[in-house]
Formats: sequence, structure tokens, C-alpha cells
Amino acid sequence: IKVVVDRTEGGGHRDGFGPARRSTGALLCRQFGFNYAHSDAYSAAITRHKHHQAIILRSSGFPVPDTWSFDSHRGWTAGEPPAGFKIICKSTFEAWSIGVSEETVGEYDRRMRGAIRDLAAEIGQPVCVQQYIEGREIYSLVVDDEAPSVVGLAEARSSVGPKSNGSYLAFDDHHRPGGIIYDHVADLPAATALEIERAAIGTFLLLSMSVVGRI
Repeated sequence: IKVVVDRTEGGGHRDGFGPARRSTGALLCRQFGFNYAHSDAYSAAITRHKHHQAIILRSSGFPVPDTWSFDSHRGWTAGEPPAGFKIICKSTFEAWSIGVSEETVGEYDRRMRGAIRDLAAEIGQPVCVQQYIEGREIYSLVVDDEAPSVVGLAEARSSVGPKSNGSYLAFDDHHRPGGIIYDHVADLPAATALEIERAAIGTFLLLSMSVVGRI
């Protein structure tokens, strides 16, 4: 075996959901001595648990949105958002904006509490509830070649434009062919770009990531 392709992301399917599922490829490659060009099992697990990840980053002084967690069986973990607070709700263990829709972005009220309960039951995992921050979605592309460095900044946006209640990526954008447009970011003030890059490298190191990462 020369190349191992890890397809445990799930791709938006329910069978892909689950804590630490992304660790499978790293664990198997380590067990059988294959080269694995990605982060180790621990990092693969923690970077796919949005609530724990946010707690670690916040405790280390990184700027992260307020974050809560709701589980169908255990209810709210560490409190819940204040009434009227604008939030965005998503899956805890996966990427792809799973769970994000116009129904799960908005002010926290009785209707939203019901939407969160329904989402937790639908996706079969805790719902990560975060403060909604309006703005551009910019990724830092990090490569670890002896030391991590940012090789570029990319902006992701929906091909159909903003939603009625804000500008964000929803699951439908990921699932629709051509649903997301990626652009190279070159229009930020130098100080802002540097601040983003420093935060990205700090996050990469703090979460024990290696090889490559998207922050």
C-alpha cells in the first residue's frame, strides 16, 4: 500500500456522524506502519468536536464566539444562550455546515429552542450553538514544513448570495454542485491579514495539528 485515502468525513450522510470518526485513518495507519499525511488521531478528534475545541481556544486567549452545546438526552451543557441573542446552530462532530439553515440561524427564543431540539433529534448528535458573527468567511491554509506557516487566505461564499437572515454557508450550499465559491483573499489590510495568520498558526499548534490544516 502506497497511498491511504481517508473517506471517513461522512460527506453529509448520517452514517458519517460520530465523535472521533476522523481518527480512524490515523489510528489504522499508525498501527500498520503506513505514512499518513495528516494530523494524528488526537488532533483529528478534537478538531471535529466544535464545543471542546472552542473551550480550549477560549481558555488560551484566542478570539472565539460564545459557544454552547445541546444534547437530546442531557439537555444544555454549561448553560444556554441569553434570550434574543443571535446564534447559528450546527452539528458538533462534522464539517460541511451540517444543520445550518435559515431555520437554525437567528435570535434565541421559543421557536429557536424548538428548532434546536428538532435538529439534535434529526442528526443524532449534540448541536453546537454559537454566537452568530456577521462577516466574511475566511480560511487560513496552513502547511507544516518543519514549522507551520500560512500559505494563503481563501474566502468561501455561497454561489447564490446571502441568506434572508445573514451571510453564511448552509448545508445546502455544500451539497449543491458549485454551491460554494472560493476566492483568494488579497484585499485585507496588512495588519488584519497578519493577525489572522498568527491566530491560525497558534490554533494549529494548540490543537496539535500537523502536516496541513484549514483554520
